[in-house]
Amino acid sequence: MTPDQKCEFWQKHINAWQQSKLSQKHYCQQHDLRVANFGYWRTRLKGGAQKQGSGLSLPHFEMAISLWSLTWTYMGTAKS
Repeated sequence: MTPDQKCEFWQKHINAWQQSKLSQKHYCQQHDLRVANFGYWRTRLKGGAQKQGSGLSLPHFEMAISLWSLTWTYMGTAKS
């Protein structure tokens, strides 16, 4: 699935959930979705999808962080 397809997939589920009046947990159970994934995409797409005409314009997201190049600090010592 392309990034745009993922955005569209999750945006459709978020819209359907809002119309359903179900709790997030119950909607996910009925549609075999992980609640954590649903919450992640709900936050990520919040305010990002805008209807234009008959289509849906979705933001394009890319991961800008490489896990191998992260530097973190543990107990005051920088680690790579």
